[in-house]
Amino acid sequence: NVVVKGDTPIGGFDRGLVVRSLLNYSFTGCSVYGSTNVSDEGYAVDGAGVCVDIRFYDNYAYNVNVGMMLPDYTEGIHFQGYEFVNVNIGILEYYVAGRSTLSADKCGSNAHKIGSGHINAYTHTMFLNASHFIKINGLLLLNNLQNNPALSSGIWLANTNWPSIGDVMFYTPTTRPDNFFGIVLDGVTNGQFARNNFQSYPVGYHLIGACQNNNISDS
Repeated sequence: NVVVKGDTPIGGFDRGLVVRSLLNYSFTGCSVYGSTNVSDEGYAVDGAGVCVDIRFYDNYAYNVNVGMMLPDYTEGIHFQGYEFVNVNIGILEYYVAGRSTLSADKCGSNAHKIGSGHINAYTHTMFLNASHFIKINGLLLLNNLQNNPALSSGIWLANTNWPSIGDVMFYTPTTRPDNFFGIVLDGVTNGQFARNNFQSYPVGYHLIGACQNNNISDS
């Protein structure tokens, strides 16, 4: 078990726990307490495209910009029992130049399982790009929208094939403007979306880009 926190509430670290170029390991029982306007990432997995078979169980991040950052190619990450609170984005999967030795077209992910957990975020609880064959279910997601971004969402899924999102509770404290979406499908194909509950969201599903062959039901 690891606890990471700054010396003061306004002075501390940029990144909490970063793992580079490892496979077959576990994050378990870790806590990251960020510092206001200082701490960028609670956890990060990056390196050289060998980030495979990772278990992320019972971990906590508070007061950081991004709870979990995934800028590299990753495969088979299993999330369970996590808490990301007072964050801008809970889980961000997006290529960042210099964070991986691979090119942008080689990054993204395959076969992640994001299970039961809780995220309290301002902009996106998750923003996932090129997350193929991903399964997301059994979560409680809360959008606070304190920063009033131009676009906000529970889950933004982009450039992704064969995703599945089900049995997720999306909650926001009050009725939001029309640019506030539960799930954004941005260039998504062959997806399955069922039994999702959107509380106070003006729009449950918002499709943009080239979306094809998606099944939405019981939401």
